[in-house]
Amino acid sequence: MTNTYPVSFKSRINIVTNKVFAELPAGRYIDFLMESPIRPNIIASDKFYTLRIRTCTGGGLKSSRSNEAAGFHFWDEKLNAKNLQSFINQLKDYVKNSDGGLLIGSKKITGSPNSVPLFKLVKKELTKICPNISYFQTIKKPYGEADFKYSLPDDTWNIRLTDTDTVRTINKLQEFFEKIYIAPTDRLFVNGKEITKQEAPQFFKKR
Repeated sequence: MTNTYPVSFKSRINIVTNKVFAELPAGRYIDFLMESPIRPNIIASDKFYTLRIRTCTGGGLKSSRSNEAAGFHFWDEKLNAKNLQSFINQLKDYVKNSDGGLLIGSKKITGSPNSVPLFKLVKKELTKICPNISYFQTIKKPYGEADFKYSLPDDTWNIRLTDTDTVRTINKLQEFFEKIYIAPTDRLFVNGKEITKQEAPQFFKKR
């Protein structure tokens, strides 16, 4: 990628409806399978997306200084945890001097014992690289899932959260995850409305 985009001082995190999400440009697709040569689970690009994060862990890193970004989608199998350090090293190679990022996923359900531990391990390793990681941790809805599209030109994470319908309000967002943290480098919008620290201090206080 070339350094052609302006520096963004704060990333936008947009929780959007299905209609808005469908109309956004997609970019390159991130698969959840292990290191597929055709559809890898780590992508370096100025636009990327992934779908159906449930028990998996997804997200990405970006650098406003070097205009680099990379996204990932890790399936919650033991092999991913064993290879995590090599994945982290790959992300560090793709995004030098990262100054922000996003993490989303995991779920507590029978049959997925590695889901939450993998999320916590990825969060621990990513925050060593960059402390400014916003995260949406552990989906509480039994059938809930998350999709995201990232665009480096406008430094924006567009996230679609679905259960029986897409999340459209701050209350529904809070009901969707066990923990939400918005880093000081980021701004949160729900259905087009900015959610401020004064309105929802719980989202901006790291837990």
